[in-house]
Amino acid sequence: MKILIFSWRDIKHPYGGGAELLSHEMAKRWVKSGHSVTHFSACFPDAKENEVIDGVTYLRRGTWYNVHILAFLNYLRGDFKDFDVIVDEVHGYPFFSALYSKKPVVCLACEVAKEVWDQMYPFPINLIGKIVERLYLLLYRRVTFLTISESTKKDLVVNGIADKNITVIPMGFTYSLPKDIPEKSSLPTVIFLGRLAQSKGIEDAIKAFSIIKSKINNAKMWIVGRGEESYERRLRNLVRKLRLDKDIDFKGFVSQKKKFDLLVKAHLILVPSVREGWGLIVPEANIVGTPAIVYNVPGLRDVTKNGVNGIIVKRNTPADLAKESLRILKNKKLYQMFSSSAKRYARSMNWDDSATVALGIIKKETV
Repeated sequence: MKILIFSWRDIKHPYGGGAELLSHEMAKRWVKSGHSVTHFSACFPDAKENEVIDGVTYLRRGTWYNVHILAFLNYLRGDFKDFDVIVDEVHGYPFFSALYSKKPVVCLACEVAKEVWDQMYPFPINLIGKIVERLYLLLYRRVTFLTISESTKKDLVVNGIADKNITVIPMGFTYSLPKDIPEKSSLPTVIFLGRLAQSKGIEDAIKAFSIIKSKINNAKMWIVGRGEESYERRLRNLVRKLRLDKDIDFKGFVSQKKKFDLLVKAHLILVPSVREGWGLIVPEANIVGTPAIVYNVPGLRDVTKNGVNGIIVKRNTPADLAKESLRILKNKKLYQMFSSSAKRYARSMNWDDSATVALGIIKKETV
């Protein structure tokens, strides 16, 4: 079977995240199963237009704002005529391939953006985004969907997608542990990991740490990730305003190895996102014994088993984020219990299950 994936980013994109990792991990397993997989996405600085990674052929054309149109034009030109099925990935909106493809289309939607449009974009772009999202959900009512959480499935059903047309695929994650796993930091340390964007709740994480710091004088915070320069300046200004310059360390973008080195040493990870498709960073932290304190939002409530690998706060506020963090940090026995159970929880996940379930649905569409 020849599978074509449409996505706005790929595994090597500098702003790629969990969705791109999921796509690649499944694709390379499909290749190992004897299938051909081509991934079409936007180009980025210093990227190769054509590249093979783990057996998956990557085609990069255009940029994030025109890659959808280029996919359509390439289809009209006949470049994709030999494929058996298209996996149309949604990031706010899909490639609308179901409207023009004569071949079966399976839609992979990690989340329904909804209020994220308001967090990420100013008026009127946020309003346009919401309208386009509602439009695609209306036009895709008969399309088969893959998603990664029960929360997203519920959002899709509410927006008119039939329950029978949606399959929730189990998630895995990729981790790289150091040979000699170091001890936790000698100082109580919380970490924020992810894209520095308003929708990820980084400002709430900083405010929560300010409260933690007022109760635990030697506490530290690491911020790992990058974002738009203007927004990073805003965050640094907030840190200065709260007089936390010496206590919060902006690590920037780091390698996979460095990421896990930091996760190993941190005591807690704070995840106050507006919503997530699933929340990959939670098991990434869990595998090294770092529990998560998360907001009660779609995606995070799916990946976090309250009282097992972390805590879902009762109210989505910096105060509650800090309250639950302090409860664990101040109780060594409770912390050790969370740390051990988080490891056990994370070890149960793998990408093989994700790829197998998704491929089964794709095969049904091509029969």
